[in-house]
Amino acid sequence: MVDYDYIDPNDLEVKELTYPLVHLVSQKGLLETDVSDGEVVRNGEQYVMREILRTRGNDDIYIVVADTNSPELPAVSTQRPVTDEYSPVTTVNYPNFVEKYVKENLDSALPLQETRNYFFHKVSDHHREVGAPANSLVELFDYENAPPQSPVWEPLYYFVEHDLQTILEKYTERIRETLRSWLERGDVQKIANEMDAMLTRCEYQVEQLDEQRKQNTVLYE
Repeated sequence: MVDYDYIDPNDLEVKELTYPLVHLVSQKGLLETDVSDGEVVRNGEQYVMREILRTRGNDDIYIVVADTNSPELPAVSTQRPVTDEYSPVTTVNYPNFVEKYVKENLDSALPLQETRNYFFHKVSDHHREVGAPANSLVELFDYENAPPQSPVWEPLYYFVEHDLQTILEKYTERIRETLRSWLERGDVQKIANEMDAMLTRCEYQVEQLDEQRKQNTVLYE
């Protein structure tokens, strides 16, 4: 895995982009996600993709990670997929890529038909390695039994470090909304409650979150 800088497709200055560039988008997102250029709201990231394809140089590497090998842009062409309209374009079928990567590199106990989210499989792999519950998403987010070095703690630190200024009573809903973007299906409410309960216990303080992780060390000695 590699580090990356996230770029919001809204108000995007296409001419200021640097390469290599990876565009993670679904076919539905290309057609339905509203995107604003600062003045006009357009329906679908296809307009962003079109501008990138038109302005990039011949040597600029542009990789499209999607749920199809042949993304279609009706706003650009009603007849052919983008891989035929523009060249060269590298497409990566995300579901197939993740499935192959998980099988070859992780020992996850989660069924791939349940989720293709790499983070969840990474957590399951770690839990399995140390003998922690690893067979379901709800088990992974059981912070009473989570190993101290588990990646499952990372989302809690994210909420503490990035959401301190929000209204605390709305944390469960905020977490639930975030989880919906991570999960194809599953026990969103149960996981959100587990995360919210641990954040409340730690009073949204990094130091107390660190201490809670240390207390779980005795479970895996």
